[in-house]
Amino acid sequence: MKQPEIIVILRGATGAEHLALEGAVNLEARLSDLERRRALVAGFYGFHADAEHCLAPWLETVEGLDFAARRRLPRIGADLLALGGKPAPSRERPTVTSLGYALGLFYVLEGSSLGGRVIHRQLSDTDVDQRGLSFFDPYGDQTGARWRAFIEVLGREHAAGRADAEEIVAGALDGFRLARMWLTE
Repeated sequence: MKQPEIIVILRGATGAEHLALEGAVNLEARLSDLERRRALVAGFYGFHADAEHCLAPWLETVEGLDFAARRRLPRIGADLLALGGKPAPSRERPTVTSLGYALGLFYVLEGSSLGGRVIHRQLSDTDVDQRGLSFFDPYGDQTGARWRAFIEVLGREHAAGRADAEEIVAGALDGFRLARMWLTE
């Protein structure tokens, strides 16, 4: 499958932010300590709660996306409960003003399912307790197919002129900024 033009644009515009986020989260250390793990999962919960709330009006009716089935908040909430944690209060809900911005922000949320799948596999090969981490692998063996379906929708909406490239990039950059705010210690 050839990558849509917008994916090339997004990766180029957000690559540095993506790497900076991965470096700042300190995942390995935080997963091995229960208190830090609980705080990390609470951060994921807050990030998804704020983002999903704002994205729903824009993405629920996008053909082929199935936004409702992609919402990870219920799974993250169950994981947080399993760890004895509580959701943090809302910090900063993004202001979504266009479909392009919404798709860009959702690119960050959906992209984390790819990284989460890798993390899940790595943890499976260790003796690290995986309690409270099911949200890392929400789609299981369907992760690749669901990512490709999202990319197809994103490419279609951009090519049809319903989602502007600058707005998509702005939404993604804001998504990485919000993720960093919620997920770093």
